[in-house]
Amino acid sequence: MLLLFLRNGISTRRSSAIAGIAAGLPIIAYLNSETAPPITDAGVILVSSSDSEKLNEALVQVLSDANLRAELSARSRAAYKSHFSWPAIAERFAALLNAR
Repeated sequence: MLLLFLRNGISTRRSSAIAGIAAGLPIIAYLNSETAPPITDAGVILVSSSDSEKLNEALVQVLSDANLRAELSARSRAAYKSHFSWPAIAERFAALLNAR
């Protein structure tokens, strides 16, 4: 299983992308000017929206390589834990409050 994110570029403003990361999915996505960490820390393969050949190659590669899928899934789970989970968010929020 994987998430094919082809609605504009992937970014932290895309809740469906965050849901895929939280689910530990490998993701193939279009990139744009908003594509940056922590999204790029997750198990994401980025392709240009104008390059359908690279999109096809990435899809075949992820679907045919169980080790790659496992690696991308692990990266998504790790990114969720360190950046998008409620404990990680609460920790950053508390640090901001304590800094004032």
